[in-house]
Amino acid sequence: MKHFLYFLLFLFTLNVQAKDNVELIVASSPGGSVHKYALAIQPIIEKALNKNVIINFKPGGNGIIAARELLNSTPNQNSFLIGNFNSPDIWRENFKEHQIIDVRKDIKPVVFLGTIPSMVYSRPNENYKDFRQALNYGKKQKMTMALAANTPNNKLMKDIIQKHSDSEFFITVPFKTGSLGLLSVLGEHVDTGVTVIDVLVPEIKNNRIRPLALIYENRLKTFSDVPTLRELNIIVDNEDRYYNNFFLWSNTHVTNEVLEKVRNTLFKFLSDKDSEELRNSLHIQFGKNEIRNPEKYMEELLK
Repeated sequence: MKHFLYFLLFLFTLNVQAKDNVELIVASSPGGSVHKYALAIQPIIEKALNKNVIINFKPGGNGIIAARELLNSTPNQNSFLIGNFNSPDIWRENFKEHQIIDVRKDIKPVVFLGTIPSMVYSRPNENYKDFRQALNYGKKQKMTMALAANTPNNKLMKDIIQKHSDSEFFITVPFKTGSLGLLSVLGEHVDTGVTVIDVLVPEIKNNRIRPLALIYENRLKTFSDVPTLRELNIIVDNEDRYYNNFFLWSNTHVTNEVLEKVRNTLFKFLSDKDSEELRNSLHIQFGKNEIRNPEKYMEELLK
C-alpha cells in the first residue's frame, strides 16, 4: 500500500511538472493594461497547450528588463512575453548601449495583440479646451504633464512639447504608472496627463477630467468628440511608432508547432465574441494590421 501511494504521488508530480511549464512574462507592474491583457490570454494559452501558464512580472527599462528575461529563459521551457513595443528609437538605443538583442530575431514575435490608444487629458478649466490650446497656453504659463515612465508616451510628448510649445514652461513629470499620474492630476498637483483610455473612463463619466486629444490614427466611436493629434495639426513623423502597440513574443526555443497553436488560438479568441468585453474595456484597435503576422507591422515600425 505504501509503495502504491508513493507511485501515485510520483505520477501526480510528473503531471504537475508536465502542465506547469509555460512562463508568461509581463513587461509591467501588476494592475495596469498589460496585466489585464495577460490575465485575459493566460487561460487561452493554457487551453491551446494544455499546460499551466505562470505570470512573471518584469517591469522597467522600457521593456528591456522583460526582453532580457525572455532571452535568458530556460532552454527547455516555453516562455512568452507580453508588452507594448515601446518607441523603436528607445529600443534601438537601449539594445545598442547594452548590447542586448534584436526584437525580430533573438526573440520571436508571435502575435500582434493590437493597439491600446492613449489620451491627453486635464481637469476641466477655462484656459484650454483641447491639446493644441494647452500647448499654446504652455508657451507663456507654467504647465506640467504626468507621464507613465515605462511607455512610448514619454518620448512622443517630449518631442511634441519641444516642437509645439516651450519645454522650459511645459514640464513632464514621470510617474510609475498612468493611474498614479491621474491621481496627481485629480489632486491638482499636475495640470495635464497622458495614459490609456480605460484608466480614464470613470473620471470622464463623472466629468472630473476632460479629454484633450486622442493618440491614435482615427477617432474612436466611443469617444467620437475627441480629436486626434493630426486633427489638431499636431503632426508627428511616424506617429504610430509611439502608440501602445502590444505584441506577444516567445523565446527561440519554442517549436513552430507550439507557436502555431498559440497563434491560431489567440487569433480565434481576438476575432470572435469571446474577447468582445476585453476589446471594448481596453479599447483595443487592430487597424489594418494582421494579428497572425506581427513581423510585417514590426518591420514597418522599425523603418
